[in-house]
Amino acid sequence: MDRHRHRPRQVPPLFPQLELIEPHAQRALDLLVRYVEHGDALPPSQCIPRGGAIAGAPAQPGHCAHLFAP
Repeated sequence: MDRHRHRPRQVPPLFPQLELIEPHAQRALDLLVRYVEHGDALPPSQCIPRGGAIAGAPAQPGHCAHLFAP
């Protein structure tokens, strides 16, 4: 019996406003590894929209100050 089955993580239904950051963190780490090991270019700083992904040519470049709560 395989007790360590990989299942996609989901946001608990009580908190639909939350989004998991793990997929974004994993993608960022993969890009960093390719930069260090192969000299690939890093994507520019960017805002990642809800449900989006890190992009080579982001629609919202730069920092996302408007997304932070005071």
